[in-house]
Amino acid sequence: MKAAVVGGGIAGLMASWFLSRAGYRVYIYEQNPNLPTASRISAGIIDLTLPPWILPLALESLSIYRSYFREAVRDAPIYWVSKLDSSCSDSTYRELSKLQLVKDEVGGPAKVDLGVDRSMAVGHGEVLRVIPSALVDTGDIYRAVLESERIELVEARASAISCGEVYAGSSRSKFDLVVVSVGAWVAEIAGLEMLSGKFHIYSCDSISFKNGLVEAAVIDDSTGFYLAERPGEILAGDGCCKPVERPEDGFSPDIDTIVDVAMKVEKRIPHLSHSSVTAFRSSPCLTAKDAAPVVGPIPGCSSNYAILGLDGIGVTLAPALARMVTEAIEGRREIPRRLSSERQFNDVGGVLEPSSLC
Repeated sequence: MKAAVVGGGIAGLMASWFLSRAGYRVYIYEQNPNLPTASRISAGIIDLTLPPWILPLALESLSIYRSYFREAVRDAPIYWVSKLDSSCSDSTYRELSKLQLVKDEVGGPAKVDLGVDRSMAVGHGEVLRVIPSALVDTGDIYRAVLESERIELVEARASAISCGEVYAGSSRSKFDLVVVSVGAWVAEIAGLEMLSGKFHIYSCDSISFKNGLVEAAVIDDSTGFYLAERPGEILAGDGCCKPVERPEDGFSPDIDTIVDVAMKVEKRIPHLSHSSVTAFRSSPCLTAKDAAPVVGPIPGCSSNYAILGLDGIGVTLAPALARMVTEAIEGRREIPRRLSSERQFNDVGGVLEPSSLC
């Protein structure tokens, strides 16, 4: 059996890996594997601060990484800051507490010593919670997946898709199965018109610093930024969401956004004011108009499937959703209606990531 996976980001890689384990010979269509896409420049945080409806998928992904890609994973705490009166954060906190995943909790105002010359300011009306999680090196994931004998990288742009067929340049190839995971480029591919109108494209901006010392992450839902620290590097961003018209526009960093992130980081973690900025980064991201991922069969063809709209938390959700799609193809699992491409898409107004949905 042959399968095509269109798109070589983290979702496409995970889909390819699970399909190869299910017996498929997999061909990944990716025009430029070295393009600095959202997967390539990801902070790699396995975000366990997600709303309860999607949190089980994040926990499943963490288990998959640890079971099958252990060399790409580093255990790391998440320092999660939220407002005390946030109903969304409170529901997530209750779920994490039931799972015994909240290891510490400090209410503000307070200065919290994180060790290794690290401290964090927690303001009035805020709470800091510590959750064990992990950071993933997506470069290691790329290498591990592409080393598989049943997976082949096709460095070509898929210009069109029909039922069980992929068009790239002047060639047309037939497959038993096609999985679309092209992220922000969904509107650029003929044959996906029924999907492209269901999404927003936005720019994911981030800034990197020198002098990372430990493995740790910060999810700041109070002021609005994330941060991942590894030995040698610190990466921070706002996550969301400056709308752009075309994917190409998403590669231009928005300086105002980056300056805003730097100021938030410095206020929350004062020691980082002494770290040198090494780079500004930006990549196009994709989210559905109702902010939930789009997973499962594409209407009109039983052999074509989608894994789309994960950007912002793609590293967190890709393994679990790729396994879900593979098991659905095998008839062993149903796609939840809330994720299905055939659901009714209610525009939430503006651009929101899946992690925003309570």
